[in-house]
Amino acid sequence: MAALQYRNGVYRLILWHNQRHHSLNIGPVPLSEAKAWKGRAEHLLMRVEQRLLEVPAGISIADFVRYDGKPPADPELERHRDTTLHQLREAYLATFNGGAIESNTLRTMTIHLDHIERTLGRGIILSGLTLAKLQGHVTGRAKEVSAVTIKKEIDTFRAVWNWGERMKLVQGIFPCRGLVYPKTDEKLPFMTWGEIERRIKAGGDADRLWECLYLDTRQVAAMLEYVKSKELPDWIYPMLVMAAHTGARKSEMIRARVEDVDLDARMPRRLR
Repeated sequence: MAALQYRNGVYRLILWHNQRHHSLNIGPVPLSEAKAWKGRAEHLLMRVEQRLLEVPAGISIADFVRYDGKPPADPELERHRDTTLHQLREAYLATFNGGAIESNTLRTMTIHLDHIERTLGRGIILSGLTLAKLQGHVTGRAKEVSAVTIKKEIDTFRAVWNWGERMKLVQGIFPCRGLVYPKTDEKLPFMTWGEIERRIKAGGDADRLWECLYLDTRQVAAMLEYVKSKELPDWIYPMLVMAAHTGARKSEMIRARVEDVDLDARMPRRLR
């Protein structure tokens, strides 16, 4: 949909695309010409909505209308339309290898990308990446690892792709919509000590049930007192106290520094 707006002797088009408003200045033209712009814009927007025309990556809808549906090709996209998986991977790792991402996280992403390359081939041209090829990776990896691990690999690939799209190394949306993953067993919800004991008595799997234990306030305090009474390395008790009272993850606690904790207020500041 398009509409005309007239201000200070100048016409501009208001465009509605992807549930957002966009504007395009037409200039100080006669009303007849402004109406002609509006008609062409509505025709183009209709064809885009009908998927008869495609707005190229990196081109705004306003510029698409400005050039009557034939915007000039982005030279950066043209230059990188043959980017391979390995080239994208190396560019991403080189950019984030300087500490922008936690080293453990980057190491895990590297492992994920290794598996992606092993399946798809490091030389695959990403402009030809399809849902079917990604599904081939999922199906192949299902023989080796769990669905959770496969999803993490795909999530890593998508994150790298989205970065590459912003850097104009690739174009378009990562084609993962519609992927089918292996069926996974749903995890049981957290349960109290009493609930678990009742389920075990009824014949439940004790090992699986105890993994879902949720300690109440009294039990947390008792657990901490028990740990405090034992001869353990000095760091264990403070770490368990921090986990019990803040919900911090192990990785957050391991990299926490003295300045991350406000000792006077007895509370952690935002962890890195």
